Amino acid sequence: MVCHAGPVKTQKLTSVDAFVVRDFPDAPSVGVVRAANKILPAGAGEMARSMTYRFALLGMERGGASAGINAPADDRLQAVAAFAEEVLPEIADGSLMLDPSGAVDPAAFSAVTDADRRNPIARETVNHAVFADRLLALGALTAASRAAGGLEDKTTVIEGFDRHSPTLAAGIAGNGGRITGVSTPKGAVTSTDGFLPADLNQAWTDHGPDMVEHLGDVQPANRIFGTPGDVLFVGSKMGVLNHKGAEFVSAKVVVPTSEVPYTTKAVLALERAGTTVLPDFLTTAGPTFADWADPALTTAEIEETMMGRLGELTETVLQDPADMPVIAAAKAAEAFMGTWQENLPFGRPFAP
Repeated sequence: MVCHAGPVKTQKLTSVDAFVVRDFPDAPSVGVVRAANKILPAGAGEMARSMTYRFALLGMERGGASAGINAPADDRLQAVAAFAEEVLPEIADGSLMLDPSGAVDPAAFSAVTDADRRNPIARETVNHAVFADRLLALGALTAASRAAGGLEDKTTVIEGFDRHSPTLAAGIAGNGGRITGVSTPKGAVTSTDGFLPADLNQAWTDHGPDMVEHLGDVQPANRIFGTPGDVLFVGSKMGVLNHKGAEFVSAKVVVPTSEVPYTTKAVLALERAGTTVLPDFLTTAGPTFADWADPALTTAEIEETMMGRLGELTETVLQDPADMPVIAAAKAAEAFMGTWQENLPFGRPFAP
């Protein structure tokens, strides 16, 4: 009999103010390491939970992990290096796999990256993008297209424009869609005529999050939720779409591009309003197809496999007559977890 256990296991490091949380401590654990002045284990646990459900939905016997390094900006390089040195034995034996977030210096983390046993193809550059970022965009795009009945003549909004977003924007336009709004932490900009992907790409390349200041009249970032559109891509941070923001969403399909960008109340409110919310642990799963890909496969073959699988999974959760897609996907993931774990983690992946 499968039952739900307690919260994730938290490992506190000794050489630096940092931690690693895992859902299944005895299984290979995969996740992201972040660095900031203060990162709480509770929030990291939700991100790990999303990874756990991602692997289960894909039928993979692995657990989610998430790590945090607490250090002021001036001390962060040294803190990252200390973290990397302490976790290196677990990386080397394959029990832990961590990807650095944008705030983690790649050079200071290089020993971990070099010792990682996953297929390094995810770090290659494909069509001017890191392959993992490209797969994230194409996976979200595939799920969005299935849920929206195609993107031809659809208007789209991108909340949280980031490294993957130029690929996402090009894919939207390539499928006949129009991008009417984008946001970064610096603000939001809109265009009734639509932004050209080339302009968005250039603005991001030249200015990063400040790109919005070069695209039009800048509004507060949360105004992006009130931008009219058929499809909303959302993913700037965990829980960015809460029940208050959900009141302004006009999109009929919401597609996460990062782990748990929505709260439970937001999903319920949107579903009651007739909006389909796709599960983050499905729409963000693209990079996973590179991590364990057969070395003989090309990047094009990995992309084709990924889009086919995520498209099928999206269709499956959309067709469940009893549950909204997020719950249907969660139940499917839990059913697989029960085949190899005696206890399931407590709670589904939602931002608090």
